[in-house]
Amino acid sequence: MVRKFLMLLTFTHTFLFAQYIPFPTDNTVWVNHQYSTGGWWPPEYTAEYLSVIDNFCVNNEDTLINTSLYTKLIFCDGAYRGAIRDNGGQIFFVSKDSMNEMLVYDFTVDVGDTLLNIYSDWTWFDTLYISDVSSMSVGGLYRKTIYLEDKNHNELPDYWIEGIGCSAGLLVAPSLNNNLSGIFVRLYCFSSNDSTFNYNYSYTGSGGCQLNYLSDDNFFEEQFYIFPNPTNEVLYIQIPNLTESFEITIYSALGDKVYSANAEPNMSKLSVPVIDWKPGIYFVTVKNSMGVYSRKFIRS
Repeated sequence: MVRKFLMLLTFTHTFLFAQYIPFPTDNTVWVNHQYSTGGWWPPEYTAEYLSVIDNFCVNNEDTLINTSLYTKLIFCDGAYRGAIRDNGGQIFFVSKDSMNEMLVYDFTVDVGDTLLNIYSDWTWFDTLYISDVSSMSVGGLYRKTIYLEDKNHNELPDYWIEGIGCSAGLLVAPSLNNNLSGIFVRLYCFSSNDSTFNYNYSYTGSGGCQLNYLSDDNFFEEQFYIFPNPTNEVLYIQIPNLTESFEITIYSALGDKVYSANAEPNMSKLSVPVIDWKPGIYFVTVKNSMGVYSRKFIRS
């Protein structure tokens, strides 16, 4: 589904980038969301759950590396991630555990150009080809947009956006959402100088991106799934692997208990036959030490 979200990005294929928009160095936040997909059920019932959140910030803190001036890139909780600099449209990055400068984005390219050794946190590209150069409107500014192909000339699903980074997320490879590993990433939120944009680059107002962190509680909430919905034969319940037992109960819309079970620790999936149940609305609740969680489904 994340790929579908990315495909819904609204952009304008024009060539209105008259003035270069530099990479931000102050009061800017990138929020990357990484989703994983479960694969034990049939593909048509595959669900996605939020598994990793990365919050990156720049706050106009400079650092000198190998005689070049960089801006510190930090995780928004304060931990140092690396250093980044904009050299006239070429964006370079030095990771926290290195002194070597690596090219992350290049907005000086044209269609047909070849780029070598492009860095990302996920995949190292020895070769990238520029398939298209266009623009998209973000907050009333037209930003150059770079579309890419891999070394085999396969079109990559994500792209680079001037002054922002990659549509898959800051420091994320533009090919990550084209793999078979069941991992999908998107730039969920971008804010700079208190102007905030969501994952489809629509302006959402003033103020920065809301920083999100996965606690044990919302980790459970994000991974509690029921499917298919509606169903008339079997309801599948996916629950994150826990080290404690938990109780599963299903109620009818009238409040009658129609099913209950105690799940053992480390149990992550359960199937409930509903073929003999009356059509209608039902509620699945899961109770453990973290709280009570509920999902609604329809017996068709």
